Amino acid sequence: MKSRLSLQQRLIFPIALLGLVALLSNVLAVFSINNVNSNAGTIADEYMASEARLEEIRRSMMDIHRLALSHIVAQDHATMIKLVQEIKASEAELDEKLAFGEGHEHKVLVLSEPLCDLETRERIFRDIITEYGEVEGRRAQILIKPHPRDELDYKSLFPEHIVLDGKFPMEILNFVKNLVFDRVVTVFTVPAAISFAKEKVFLGEDFMDKYEAPEIHRQNEQIY
Repeated sequence: MKSRLSLQQRLIFPIALLGLVALLSNVLAVFSINNVNSNAGTIADEYMASEARLEEIRRSMMDIHRLALSHIVAQDHATMIKLVQEIKASEAELDEKLAFGEGHEHKVLVLSEPLCDLETRERIFRDIITEYGEVEGRRAQILIKPHPRDELDYKSLFPEHIVLDGKFPMEILNFVKNLVFDRVVTVFTVPAAISFAKEKVFLGEDFMDKYEAPEIHRQNEQIY
């Protein structure tokens, strides 16, 4: 009997130990669940509120961006209206000169570019007009279209010719009724988009060799 009780005691001890571990596990589980619930409440109360605040900020930024774009569009619209008015005024003046100006039976368009120094640039375009300014043996009406970055004062230096405004979009000439040039002359500007000229003269690097050191304008060739 004594040894039987001893055996029972041995069996009860691990069972009791397992029960104690299970109890502790349950207590810890309950504590963890409460902790999770508490953290979830904090996230819901604080972080989700912050997320809602961020969404408000994002909407406010979008509203500001939309207003800024509206302002820019309004400014661009006003600029475009002004530009169209200037183009119409220039076109009307140009029509009169083209119809009645000296040598108007034949027309040559010279496209300027900001080449070399100003003195050399003037010489370049005087030479171009001398070389290409006649059509069928007669002096043609010369129009000079300055490049927007060209600072040479063509109106003062070439008063006998028609000088367009540098800001005047050359592409507009494609839409001037009955406007046809016998020839358009460029140095480096590619005249592919010009549809109002019978002849397109692209002078290029060989022409420029006469006015400046070739290595200045033949940089692409030096790469190879």
